[in-house]
Amino acid sequence: MPIQVSYPGVYVQEIPGGQPTVAAVSTASTAFVDFFARGPMDEAKRVVSMKDVERMFGGLHTMSEASYGLQQYFLNGGQEAWIVRTGDGKAKKASLDIKIKTPGLPARIKASFEAFQDSQKAADAAVKAAQKAADALAALGVPAITDPERDLEVAKLRGSTTDAAVATNQAADATRAAAVQAKAASDELALAIAKAKGGSGPVADRTWMAADR
Repeated sequence: MPIQVSYPGVYVQEIPGGQPTVAAVSTASTAFVDFFARGPMDEAKRVVSMKDVERMFGGLHTMSEASYGLQQYFLNGGQEAWIVRTGDGKAKKASLDIKIKTPGLPARIKASFEAFQDSQKAADAAVKAAQKAADALAALGVPAITDPERDLEVAKLRGSTTDAAVATNQAADATRAAAVQAKAASDELALAIAKAKGGSGPVADRTWMAADR
């Protein structure tokens, strides 16, 4: 009905519209995508109970996390679900031969091994020096020790303690050097693998296995 204009101003006339452009849809449905023991592959199927799941897809299965999820879903009041079976359990392991070129890797590994050997030797020396310091300290506690003997043991304790500190620092330095060599070898191997996967030059054969569930 037209608006009756009685005085100057702005008038608004609302016109009834049709149906809403966005229709209401159900939000209670849940989709489950996983391996199932049987049933149609790569096709969404509607189920409304666990009995439907057992009849169409074989029910619970140890390789199917979704089958247990469906059981809990219906136990907790779920009314409708859609299942997409994407695996049949027949997948095989895939293998790929990769040619890896690592000209400097043997030298890196050798240097790393030698550095760790030096680190072990330095650590052994630190342990021996610490043991000497412990022996000197124990000697100071011997009953009826004379003053000259005490002075001698104190001197030994100071010397052995200093030796232990130096040997410990040397062991730490050797360990850090060994770690640097090991990191360099690891980086070179990773770079060679990346180049091999990208199609760059071959040298040594290695087979990489990927399990496809």
